[in-house]
Amino acid sequence: MTPLPSAGTCLLAVLLICGRPAHAQPGSPTGAQGAGNQSAGYTGATKDSSLFGDSHHFLWFTGHWSTTKKHVFVVDKGSGAFPAGGSSGGGSGGGSGGTVTVNPDGSVNLSGPGVDEWNKKVGEAQKQIDDWVQQLSNPANNADLRTQHLNNLLLPEAQEQQQQWSEYRIDKKQDVLTPDTRPGDTPPSQPAAPQRTLNDAATDMCNAEKADYDKVMAYYKSIKKEKEADLNVPPPPEFEYDCYVCDSDRRKVYDTTIAHYVRDFMHPEDSMIRKALGMMRSFLLLNGNENTISGEVDQAFSKAGACHYLSYGELNDAMLTIITHMYLRAEKLVDKYKNDFRACEAIARTFVTVARNFALVTGNTSSSDSYLAELAPIVARAFDFYYQQVKQNNWKQVANIPLLMGLARQISLLGSDMGDYRFQDYFEKLKVIMNDFVLTIDMDTKFGKDQGYWISHVKGQCHIGPDFDQDSNQCYKWVVLDEKMQDPNGFYKTKALQEIDCKLIANQITGSQYSPVYVGTKKYTITLKGLRMDFCSPGQDTIILSSFSPSPRDSGWWRIPHAPLQNLGISGEQFFVDVKKQKELVNSGEAQKAANNYQSQSEQMIARMKQMAEQMKSDTGRKTFQDYQKIMEMANQVKQSANQGVLAKVMFLDFELPVKNNQRELVKKTFDGKQINPQAAGAVVYANFTVLIENESVPRPKQP
Repeated sequence: MTPLPSAGTCLLAVLLICGRPAHAQPGSPTGAQGAGNQSAGYTGATKDSSLFGDSHHFLWFTGHWSTTKKHVFVVDKGSGAFPAGGSSGGGSGGGSGGTVTVNPDGSVNLSGPGVDEWNKKVGEAQKQIDDWVQQLSNPANNADLRTQHLNNLLLPEAQEQQQQWSEYRIDKKQDVLTPDTRPGDTPPSQPAAPQRTLNDAATDMCNAEKADYDKVMAYYKSIKKEKEADLNVPPPPEFEYDCYVCDSDRRKVYDTTIAHYVRDFMHPEDSMIRKALGMMRSFLLLNGNENTISGEVDQAFSKAGACHYLSYGELNDAMLTIITHMYLRAEKLVDKYKNDFRACEAIARTFVTVARNFALVTGNTSSSDSYLAELAPIVARAFDFYYQQVKQNNWKQVANIPLLMGLARQISLLGSDMGDYRFQDYFEKLKVIMNDFVLTIDMDTKFGKDQGYWISHVKGQCHIGPDFDQDSNQCYKWVVLDEKMQDPNGFYKTKALQEIDCKLIANQITGSQYSPVYVGTKKYTITLKGLRMDFCSPGQDTIILSSFSPSPRDSGWWRIPHAPLQNLGISGEQFFVDVKKQKELVNSGEAQKAANNYQSQSEQMIARMKQMAEQMKSDTGRKTFQDYQKIMEMANQVKQSANQGVLAKVMFLDFELPVKNNQRELVKKTFDGKQINPQAAGAVVYANFTVLIENESVPRPKQP
């Protein structure tokens, strides 16, 4: 997060704590003007036009110096700093008192109900995001590879949010005069003062800083009478998030663009206030002796002195006016673009960043409370838009499931996880999508001649879901899910064995009274070796399947006359293998080359897995989980190397899928064995293999 500037002067603290009136400046303003004084509760210089004010004013606050705690200014209730135009109203943090403490090193700390209220909201959000990061990174939640791949994709963004919200918190030890330096950091370095009089050093400082002072005051005068309509609000960057998750370069560009918008939004206010603060801090560091400083700079602040141009009243009013001006622009950003959900990320980050720094400087959060409440609906509009795209069968949005999960988390953070903005409610919507994709396969064959036929009909169904195992060729793949097992998000886990449970509908050999009779199980399985449906990178969409096997494997019995029982199972898959293409691959040597590569890769991978297994013997706790994850990932890589390319075409059923978008049915295709193997057409009555993929959460169209 780019820190925003704040305002203040440590020199004033030194002089006011002394209780010693400073030098009068003829012609200095008697009150703030424009946005800075309309509700700030600060009236500028004192009636006698003293340069540094009186004992009832410190910075932009009205109150008094504590009689029991040295260097503590007690802010009057009802006198806090507010933005102009009456947008703040009442509420916590606005005019509810507080204290300003001046430390021996000249730093100034602000505390009060406004800061406490801000930190409470930020703390609640931090707790949410910390729990979320813990859930995503906990090895116990990543034993399932599908869950692990998704969590790995979500974790970097969650950690970035964790850092952002940590920076939104206001440390009570934060020096409001050096907002770019966090408590514990080294303060901005200052050049060593030459060994001369304090008055000479003040003269040099005022000569060096006059140009910056003039720029600050010129900008202040140019904006102090601006109305709401005059406030400049650059349009926030808009983004289309279709297939956003699949493109890492695109994600980086979006994030960089938003970061630059937040930075640039604060300009030129940040530059102007930094110039003023630099001058004031330099003046403070001239001498830390509060008992002598006012007397030793008399000449520098005389009418003929180099510092005669410096008016604390005007500079202080300029500080408050400029930071208020920036805050009001942030409010206008939300008001003007609250319906632009494509810019929600830039709007939210900009406003929260500006509001945090306004609270740091002024202690006021009453206005930001209401505007923070406006941010959650903006992000919710983005979620609803892309969620409705999925509900309307735009399957390109499958790739954006991680994006929707991130938006749900942002909505919860900004909406305090209450009412319409509960994280779990949004997640329930995603569960319906992620858990309701269904794959149905149906093989129905009849072949033979001369009144002797073998009829086999088997049908299977399973839930499938996207697995965000990304590589250069795909954004995600599809896997068989286990409906009985859920991960911490409520999504079905990957089925350990990628088997599809099937039911045998018919398995019959017709002919004479002596024909074999099937007496085996009606439970069969077929293994999903690979399924690609990538709507962000269409083409090459395929499903790879093994042959059908009885379950258990030794239960596909046939009773054959005058012979023992035979475990023959079913027949018919052979018609869906392109035998001609297989021969071409074998004869060309491609199949052997692929087999050799597979064997070599497998041996290397197995050796690495054995090393990891040995290492697990000495590892404990969290490290053991990580070792297990690596072994599972290696085993998965070994499997995948055989389930693609040439080997898949030789070893398995390999169908090219005509994928459809914007329909309930993603795939509905019946493959004709007679077309795949024309040479066998004479013996085939029919051979149909149907693949159907749909999402059950989408209502079926009503039949006429």
